[in-house]
Amino acid sequence: MKKLAVLFSIFILCIASNAYAKEVATIPSCSVTLNGQSVDNSYRQFPLLQYKDIVYFPMTYYDCRFLGVYTDWNEQTGTLYINTENISGAYRKYNWEWKNGKRNEIDICKFNIVVNSKVIDNEKEEYPLITFRDVTYFPLTWRFAVDEFGWQYSYDEKNGLVITADNYICKTLSLPDLREPMLPNAATDGKYYYYTGNDKKVYRTPVDNTEAKEHIYTMADNVYSPDGSSSILFSVQGNDVYLSYRTGASMGTNYRVKINPDGTTEDSKDGSYHESFLGGSEYVYDCNGFTVRVYRGGYGNSRVLYKKDSSENTMELLSDGIVFAEIRSEDSEYHGNVEILGNNIYLTGYNKTNNENSRLYRYDAQNETLTPLIENVAEFVAFTGWDNDTKSNSDMIVYYQDGKMYRYSSASDKTIVIKEDSLPLVGGVCHHSTLYLHTKSEEKSAVDFYLNYGIGSGAGSTIFETTLPTDSYIKDGMLVTESFGDADGEKDIRTCVFNRPYGFFRSSDNMNYYFFIHNNKLIYTPTDDTTLIEVDLNKN
Repeated sequence: MKKLAVLFSIFILCIASNAYAKEVATIPSCSVTLNGQSVDNSYRQFPLLQYKDIVYFPMTYYDCRFLGVYTDWNEQTGTLYINTENISGAYRKYNWEWKNGKRNEIDICKFNIVVNSKVIDNEKEEYPLITFRDVTYFPLTWRFAVDEFGWQYSYDEKNGLVITADNYICKTLSLPDLREPMLPNAATDGKYYYYTGNDKKVYRTPVDNTEAKEHIYTMADNVYSPDGSSSILFSVQGNDVYLSYRTGASMGTNYRVKINPDGTTEDSKDGSYHESFLGGSEYVYDCNGFTVRVYRGGYGNSRVLYKKDSSENTMELLSDGIVFAEIRSEDSEYHGNVEILGNNIYLTGYNKTNNENSRLYRYDAQNETLTPLIENVAEFVAFTGWDNDTKSNSDMIVYYQDGKMYRYSSASDKTIVIKEDSLPLVGGVCHHSTLYLHTKSEEKSAVDFYLNYGIGSGAGSTIFETTLPTDSYIKDGMLVTESFGDADGEKDIRTCVFNRPYGFFRSSDNMNYYFFIHNNKLIYTPTDDTTLIEVDLNKN
């Protein structure tokens, strides 16, 4: 009887154990490459899993956006929405200190799931969506990967599982002896990567062989902010590469170095146009025959200095009570704006004596004259465009006043309205015959595009809009807008780069202002990470 009782107890325990048994997934034995990124699952908090002989993908915030997938959780209805979108983001390793075991307990998803507007009955799925460590995983079957998400999908014994999405690929740059970038400290001219390493050294390495580094320059001993890179900037103008940095603090020295094709270095002043960031808020524009220095400080402390190459004297372009600033309202004061077109320097100034709103001025470097141009102008965009009246190229100025967007042509001295009902202008650029204007109010932000410099069809069409306030920057003929969101899952596009008509790179990453962009190559560091990311914006 005792033996029977023992056997009966074991039988009951087995039944109970099976009733509450968890589903188990393993770590994939094959290699997995996603958008060119090899995935190491050893210490990944959210590793790829294998369940029912199918590899499963973790739907974390950054993993999804790395492959062009957007997710949204509706708390009220208990529904997970999954959609393919034109969005990208840097790869995040999600590593922690614990090594993953071979077998991992998982759960089958019980909540509502909608993929590309299609309701998924997870109980009837042969390969259902699962959860692991409170993260949803979906199966990398042909149905999801190819039919729903449009990915390129392949598997063989040599390469393992390889998936490439149709979004812009954010490639992590691994450069030898790269100093951990607090801010981006790298550039490329298409042939080499240029970057700063440890011990104040500057290197370059071939794009097609990043291990073949070459030491080309050593910065001064007391380089300012040695633990960061906010005072160091690479730039490319034409075929020339430049390095700008600063030593010391307020009484320090500014350095601008030209890097020649053979790797030698020299002073950067060669007469060509080139913008350098010199640390703090100082910018230098080298133009044909003259140099402009712009100091962007607090209200009343910003200045624009002008110096001819043939002269030793430096002059301040705005004086006699005119402050280099913008006054957008009675309580709104900003540093001014500067745009340079040929021999004409356009800038905003505020007459502090008369307490007027800011005004647009034009300084003619050839005739050395300063002319008040347009009253009540804060932000503006200057570019060269075709004037139909004079049948010639002309300096064009786009600005906002009283709810309307205007365009002034210097050739015909004529102003037209290009949009009747517009948000206030905060930035813009004319690139590849398309004018992009970034506008915003307290409630929303938008980007409008205008074909053929604002004359042709498509004028005023909104191509991007967000409910969050945004900032914008202009680099290398491109408009970059940023929308800052702090929490994962926020429905916002954190960075936008408009690089061609109707096309733009949208990212879930917050990019720091000191990114590099040239010839449609973007290098940046996310504000919440220290990796260096490269994006090829030439994607069709």
